[in-house]
Amino acid sequence: MTTPVSTSPTVRRAGDPGPDPGQDQLKQLRHAQGTLHRTIAHLDGTGAALPRDRERVWAVVEPWLPLAQQRLREAEGSHRDQDRWQALIRAATRPGPEAPPAAAGPELVTVCNGARGLMRALLEAERPGPTAAGIAARLRRAIRSGHYPPGARLLRARITADVGDVPRDRIDLALHDLRDEGLVVIGASGGARTAGAVPDPAGRAEAWLRFLIQCGVYPPGSPLPPAKVLGQSLATATHTMDRAVRSLAEQHIVVRPSAQAIHVHPEPPLTLTEPPELDVAARQLHHRTASSASSAVPTGAQVLDACGQ
Repeated sequence: MTTPVSTSPTVRRAGDPGPDPGQDQLKQLRHAQGTLHRTIAHLDGTGAALPRDRERVWAVVEPWLPLAQQRLREAEGSHRDQDRWQALIRAATRPGPEAPPAAAGPELVTVCNGARGLMRALLEAERPGPTAAGIAARLRRAIRSGHYPPGARLLRARITADVGDVPRDRIDLALHDLRDEGLVVIGASGGARTAGAVPDPAGRAEAWLRFLIQCGVYPPGSPLPPAKVLGQSLATATHTMDRAVRSLAEQHIVVRPSAQAIHVHPEPPLTLTEPPELDVAARQLHHRTASSASSAVPTGAQVLDACGQ
């Protein structure tokens, strides 16, 4: 993302804050940001000086507008990123001839904030990694493939582990693009999850246990491991697994004479149905062990083997 801007030949003056194609762009941006901060720190800010103060700020940021336009073009594929660049460019651009006279122009604080925002975004864009559109494309494939099942939380740390160390702003832009497509839901607190019904954890754990009993992993009359061990096998919280066991006891599928002793009923009243959510357990186990040497998602059979151990 660090392609230099091509500009028409110009005569450069000493101290000119604009980009120089022959120099490192990131270094120039940092220098320009420092120049902007010093310029703003020494503004007069009084009525008679306002037109001159605005001109001083625009003089620093204006040479970088072509680079911002380039970043806008590179944002193709992400409506949110394009909207962001358009707003940044608009906020940092000197009003045209049709605008009101300078004395009645934009507030100085508005001009300064617009310049700061553009320079900050240009610096952030120099960081390596996929664009917002690239992140959205990867997440889109992961959601449609079931890597992120319906209702799954999309934690920024998890996304970073999947797509690489990228700025949070890019992840947020990608998530908002996917929200616009109906693939993601973003709550009032900013937390994101995949669209679709959020499964009841206890109901899902109950379905898994029912299936394991049906398959003979836990045959009639056999003892069940403690809820904590079952929870570890199925990537489920202990208290959630405990609720699932209580529900099965009420249905006379398991017998629970005490909190510690749990057995499968000698003749459990079961209807042979296989819960389709078994693969969700495999994906959850994979997420818990993603940092291990093996990155392969365990199969349903492997989950059954783990529960039978």
